[in-house]
Amino acid sequence: MGSYGRGDGHGVLDKFPSLGTSRSTSIVAYFFGHWSRTHHHHFAALAPAPSPQPQHIAALAPVPSPEAQRPIIGHPGHKHHRKRPHASPPPSLSSSERQDCSRTTCSAPLTSTPIGSPCGCVYPMQIQLDLGVAPFQLFPRIDELEIEIAAGTFLKQSQVRIMGAGSSLQDPEKTTVTIDLVPLGQKFDRTSALLISNRFLQKKVPIKSSIFGDYDVTYVHYPGE
Repeated sequence: MGSYGRGDGHGVLDKFPSLGTSRSTSIVAYFFGHWSRTHHHHFAALAPAPSPQPQHIAALAPVPSPEAQRPIIGHPGHKHHRKRPHASPPPSLSSSERQDCSRTTCSAPLTSTPIGSPCGCVYPMQIQLDLGVAPFQLFPRIDELEIEIAAGTFLKQSQVRIMGAGSSLQDPEKTTVTIDLVPLGQKFDRTSALLISNRFLQKKVPIKSSIFGDYDVTYVHYPGE
């Protein structure tokens, strides 16, 4: 969608031994040969044939199942060349089936999906504000700021992330806050992205001035369009 602003932004298989008929046959051949040698005067003409297969022994040998004999076929990954990171659409899983996403890593400008959504990487909308309070006044109220922004943009609190805060370069008594607004799906649709950006640029997002002072919007950007 582009950038909008009122100032400069800062931005095995395991190998099991074979238990087939050949092993069972070898054991029988061994004992049969030993017995024959000790009784050669009765069975001098009988020499143990290589690898005999007595049916009464072979029937006891376990037969590998067809599933165990099937080769494992790996599916090669598809390689695509892209000029920018690709937002991976979250799989269709319910929140109760959600995996542990702590190992999911996303490269900027992508960010991980909100709590309650399937694991994945998505494009956030990036906002930068100058709040009319000093940093030490803001830090204890970060959660309240997230709630205020979520209510003013019709999002869930889990979709609002305060990514950084510090003294404003224009006024040390103000705090520059960097915010990510994260879509629940792969990205914000164009209508939602325009609505949210316009609410910030027109200062229609109600943030309690008694707590956070007045605010100025210095940066609005959504790379997902």
